[in-house]
Amino acid sequence: MRVINIFFVFLALACGSSLAQTIQVTGSNWNPVISSASVTEAGLDYTSGASVQSSSSQSTISLAPGGGFLGYYFGAWRVDVRKVNTNWDNRLKIYARRTSNGSGFFGGIQNGTSYQEIQNVDQSFFDGSGYRNNITIQYSISGFSVLIPVDTYSTTVMYTLIDL
Repeated sequence: MRVINIFFVFLALACGSSLAQTIQVTGSNWNPVISSASVTEAGLDYTSGASVQSSSSQSTISLAPGGGFLGYYFGAWRVDVRKVNTNWDNRLKIYARRTSNGSGFFGGIQNGTSYQEIQNVDQSFFDGSGYRNNITIQYSISGFSVLIPVDTYSTTVMYTLIDL
């Protein structure tokens, strides 16, 4: 059985208005086990499109926009995502998707419900308005190959709250 360990370090950043905006990301390291069952014969590779998914709530994001009292309840925001590789093989692709709206006051949440590849640069993930709590995130990894050396691969997934 081939094992590739993936460790996540969640880092949350907040930028934009200086009035008390916050983002908190919680979760634990995800250590997926890549089954060699799809390699059926010596010399073959993993089945094309093979992937491994985390639990649907591997990470949880809670956020509050800035802008004082009214901004806290009604302020518009966007969450960006990117990764910073520690030890990573670029043939491996990591994806994230939002699996819940969480809960909150006023406002709502849009986008981010389809898997999106996490790149090494900031990209828009989902957006909304108002305070939101317990937004759940799921991850998927693909690109496995017998040509990738057995190792412990790790990357840091970073979320940034942009106050609009």
